[in-house]
Formats: sequence, C-alpha cells, structure tokens
Amino acid sequence: MDFKQLYSLLKSHYSAKDLERNTRELFELEKRICHDDFDRSTAYVVQELQKAGFSDVERIEHVADGETAFADSIMPEAWNLDGRAYLEVVSPWREGERIIADTNEVPFAAATWCGATPDEGACGELILFDPQHPEKAQGKWVLINGMPSGSINQPLARAGALGIVSVTWDQG
Repeated sequence: MDFKQLYSLLKSHYSAKDLERNTRELFELEKRICHDDFDRSTAYVVQELQKAGFSDVERIEHVADGETAFADSIMPEAWNLDGRAYLEVVSPWREGERIIADTNEVPFAAATWCGATPDEGACGELILFDPQHPEKAQGKWVLINGMPSGSINQPLARAGALGIVSVTWDQG
C-alpha cells in the first residue's frame, strides 16, 4: 500500500469523536504505565485498525527482559504495577506531607524505569544526580530534573541505585 492509499483510507475513517474516544481509552489502558497496560493497549489498537478496515494488521511483541536488543536499545525489563507504589520521606518532615508520590492518587507516579521493589519497600538516602560519578548512587535514590533517558538510568542501574526520583523544576 502506498502512502496516498493509506492517507485516503485513514481520511475516510477520520472522526474527531472517535479520536477523542480512542485517546481516552488509551489513557485508561496505559495509566499505570506497566507491561500489562501496554499489552492491552496494543491489542486495542489492533482491534481499532481492523474495525477501520485494515486487514493485514500485525502485532509485534518484543522480549522485554532487560537484555534483548531491538534497534539501538536494550528493551527494558517488563514489570507490572501490582497494588500501590509510593515514595515517602522518612526523615523528619512535616506530618501529612511525607508521601510525595503515590500511584493511588496519580497512577503514573511510578513509571517504567522503576525497577522491582521488595515487598517491604526500599529505604535510602536521596541524592542529586551526578553524571560524572554515577557510582555514588549505589544504594541511594537519585533526584533528577526532567525525564530520565538511557544515558541517565542505565549508568544508575549499573551503579546499583535504588531508583530515580524525577521532577521538573525551574533552574532559572
């Protein structure tokens, strides 16, 4: 199929109402940002494409084991959010403000770059990210400004960091 045919087929099925419905459905399917969510959302997309008239739709599953390479990246280890995940300040802090991230309030407060946490949780010091010395993160939580990328999370994982706390703050 050439691009003109594809465009013509898509244009004939475009509906702002359907776009909104699909967007909302994908948000609901993926709001916990874990493997099972993505699995359900890809099945949904295949179903919607078939309803739109596409007959040769293929769903490709990638091994997400933290070791298998695809294109130029190692596929991250797949994980699922079971129950509640939260980040709590345990040092002296104002009562009622100790929990700073909670998947019960914001489902994507824990994201795919978060590794598995023991059932009893993981407690450690929170340090600022030091790109020159990722080894200092061993056994610690690492605070970064912005979204972590492979150039940040992979060295921290190799260094044995407990996890990444990602926020956005104005550095001006």
